[in-house]
Amino acid sequence: MRKFFAIFAALVFAVSLMACESAEEKKARERTERLAAEFRVMHGNELPSNWQAVVKDALSGRFMDPGSVQYKFLSDPVKRTIDGEERWLLGVDINAKNAFGGYTGFQVWTIVIQNGKVVSTEIMPEDIAKSFRDMSRR
Repeated sequence: MRKFFAIFAALVFAVSLMACESAEEKKARERTERLAAEFRVMHGNELPSNWQAVVKDALSGRFMDPGSVQYKFLSDPVKRTIDGEERWLLGVDINAKNAFGGYTGFQVWTIVIQNGKVVSTEIMPEDIAKSFRDMSRR
């Protein structure tokens, strides 16, 4: 019986040592996981977790006052095959200021994301935008 408890205690001790992770090991593991996730986004066409920030950053240079732009994300990105390649599509209602400092009114933009980057943006015609807005409210 003593032998059993000695083996059991040694086993518990060995398992507890394996479970301990130094700060350096933890940092290295987290870095590896982060790099693997970034690789999957860039090469596996996964949607980046910060896709809203990616969209805002890509569009910011198009507006006179990027800090005042109002965004309403009408949908979560949807994976679609376009020209034989998988891409992420989404609709964003955007209101920006003009040269006089007044808002122009919301316009629906179609955004395409591929490999973690915005690759295409287009303003929808108003009749299609109205249907898209109505559909996104349901």
